Amino acid sequence: MNMLNRLQSVSKIWSPKSPRVVLIDPENPLATAPPAEAAGSDGGRQVAKNGVHADGGGSVSESLVPYGSAAVEPTPAPEPRGKRGRGLLLLSLGAGILLAGGLAIAGFSNWWNHLQVPGSVADEEYHAYDRTVAQYEKWRSEILDRINGAGNGAGAGPAKKFGLFEAKTHLPPEEAVHACLRRHLPGYVTIDSIEPVGYRSVGNAEELDYRVTVESAVDLYVVPALAAPGPPDNAPELVKQVWPDLLWDATLPPGMEFKAGEKDRYLLTKADQKLSFLWKIEKAQIVDGKWRIQRVAPPLLEWNNGFLAAGLDNTLQGGGAIPPLFLCRSKDLGEYSDSFDRCLTAVKTRYDDMEADIAQAKKELGLEVAKAPGGIRKGIDMAAVKQARSDAFNDGMNKGQDFSDNVLANAEGSTGIGVVPYAEMAAPVLFGLFHSKKAEKEEIARQRAAARAEYRARMARHARQAKEAEQKGNQYQAQQESKFVQDYRDLASKRVADIREFIQKIAVAEDEAGRAKDNRALREQ
Repeated sequence: MNMLNRLQSVSKIWSPKSPRVVLIDPENPLATAPPAEAAGSDGGRQVAKNGVHADGGGSVSESLVPYGSAAVEPTPAPEPRGKRGRGLLLLSLGAGILLAGGLAIAGFSNWWNHLQVPGSVADEEYHAYDRTVAQYEKWRSEILDRINGAGNGAGAGPAKKFGLFEAKTHLPPEEAVHACLRRHLPGYVTIDSIEPVGYRSVGNAEELDYRVTVESAVDLYVVPALAAPGPPDNAPELVKQVWPDLLWDATLPPGMEFKAGEKDRYLLTKADQKLSFLWKIEKAQIVDGKWRIQRVAPPLLEWNNGFLAAGLDNTLQGGGAIPPLFLCRSKDLGEYSDSFDRCLTAVKTRYDDMEADIAQAKKELGLEVAKAPGGIRKGIDMAAVKQARSDAFNDGMNKGQDFSDNVLANAEGSTGIGVVPYAEMAAPVLFGLFHSKKAEKEEIARQRAAARAEYRARMARHARQAKEAEQKGNQYQAQQESKFVQDYRDLASKRVADIREFIQKIAVAEDEAGRAKDNRALREQ
């Protein structure tokens, strides 16, 4: 039996027979029901005046009621059996078609929903410090292109419209893309929209281009880090000596400063204004039933500790032909300028304090030096002169007496004249006066010679003490100046060591993160 016959048989079996009502005129005693309608299974007449079956032998599908009874309405003429069967067949066919269509739609919907592979929101990217350095160089190159007017033009033109099948089969889910981009942006930058604009299949992976629109809560600038300008011509030599070691900024290596002036800085985006740029997912593929984003290009506003370390490493290497670039907020610009001024003021203050300290130390050392004599003492000690004359007179008297006794006594008889006694008496006095005068001159000469010797001795002592004080002062000055230079060199060396330690920590952390991810992937295999 074919399907059509089977449906017809089913319709005959389950089609209910509607009860029929036959109208009888009660005023016409000869009126009878039609044979085909009134006869029951035994062909008897079973109709009473009240319209019920008299003997129970009538058909279960009909009732006879008096004509004109208000309780019964006329029944329309019955439809032919052939027409009624066709209607049931069409109804059954429609129900089957609807059922099949519903099943088909449900199956397609289930297939369509499962066509989009879920995406991982975890960090699936390759981590290594050399990768971060390469990313920083790529970011810096893009920034320089933008500064030079060769930007990526991400804000122009509508995004490319992808077909539904492309979006399902070639693009990771939006939540995975959003989570990946979020990891590469500072916390004060919010993502407004991410629109796919192109893709390219590379082996079993996809390379995808997106147009990203973001907003920053603060003004963002790009500033270069360069060597500070040289010292002024009138700067002390000591300041010129330590100039390359000065710490102009709390972050940069010695001798470096941020060029944050209006002519040097570049406004990347203003606060609360939308910024659009192109962003590339360099590699995304389905691994273990999930889309995994494994490598991306740095977005325009990316900045993190790895980029900071790469920029600082660049400054330690001298920056090369292209200066290192740093992303900063508007409030940082004033801090950079203030930092430079503070450093310059601190250097000047410290140098002036050192000079004042050296001068005070030399002054105190000078006070210890004996006062230099004003000149040779002019005065004569007359008491000493008188004493010398007296002593010389007495000595001369003694010598004159000896002369008188020895010489004049022998000559008294030979002279023949009477002058000897008088000479003998005058000789001691004359000798005394002579020796007295001579002693006076000698005493005066001695006192003057002593004054000159005293002057020379005092001058020599003063010169010696002054020289010693000067030597001590120069030694103290040399110590303080050496300490001044060494302190700045020590601070510079410590800053370089701290920066290198920071770079090393970042490198180790990123390399360890990469190894941990690789080990986790191996365990999951």
